[in-house]
Amino acid sequence: MNTTETGKARLKEKSVIVCGIIRNGEIGLKKNIPVIDKLCDMAKSYHVVMFENDSVDNTKQILRQWAQKRPSVHISTEDFHTQTIPSSVSNGANRFFSYSRISKMAEYRNKYMEYIAEHQLKADYVIVVDMDVRRIGLKGILDSFARSEQWDAIASNGYIYSPSACFRKRYNDTYALVECGREHVSQTEESIAGNQYRWAFLKPGMPLMAVYSAFGGMAIYKYEAICNCKYEVLPNADSRVEVRCEHFSICEQMHKNGYGRIFVNPNMTIRYRPYMYDRIYKILHG
Repeated sequence: MNTTETGKARLKEKSVIVCGIIRNGEIGLKKNIPVIDKLCDMAKSYHVVMFENDSVDNTKQILRQWAQKRPSVHISTEDFHTQTIPSSVSNGANRFFSYSRISKMAEYRNKYMEYIAEHQLKADYVIVVDMDVRRIGLKGILDSFARSEQWDAIASNGYIYSPSACFRKRYNDTYALVECGREHVSQTEESIAGNQYRWAFLKPGMPLMAVYSAFGGMAIYKYEAICNCKYEVLPNADSRVEVRCEHFSICEQMHKNGYGRIFVNPNMTIRYRPYMYDRIYKILHG
């Protein structure tokens, strides 16, 4: 099966809403906006809904220019003057897995869900994407659409080669990744870190991998599977991993509502940029 051509044919008959949140993402936006534009142009119709907050680089300007060129791109910007990732957490939780961080992530992500509801945007699919990643693979997205009869939600194979790990390949978003049957097992720092290498085996050509929850930098949802959901902050019984990832809350609602066909697509690749590279870029470009 030529999944690229099949995906194009199916997308041509479908409407999509592409949405996400972003902060200080100018590096990724410059490379990824053209990819999303190509994707949207393949669809029967589209809307893009992006929520930005507190950027100090050129993110706001790039987003506004995008909206000026495309009437169906909707940009909301807001400054809260707060840190999403706290510098420290008083109760000893890991700051990346803390209530302080995830409550903000859920609040920000609900901005695009609220926009979709308030403006009564309808579509066949909702695509949630992190636009600050290093590279979005369009071919993999088309592969997912070619298999659309198999899933209610499909997440990316988001990977990274990080200097801090001697450039070993890792599956990056294991906080959002919860394997089938482990949804009632508390996450720990060790389980989250361990899954980065346990799931590094994913590569294009492999079949879809069933999971309870995943994101990986991009996920595509059937509209009816996600339209009545909202991001929540759910507790996790571990002192260091205080709460679940906000993407887990969406998947849990989907399961409860009868939309439990959730997969990771090894072909739908997202490459993450190491944090160190962003710091070097900012130094070089002021």
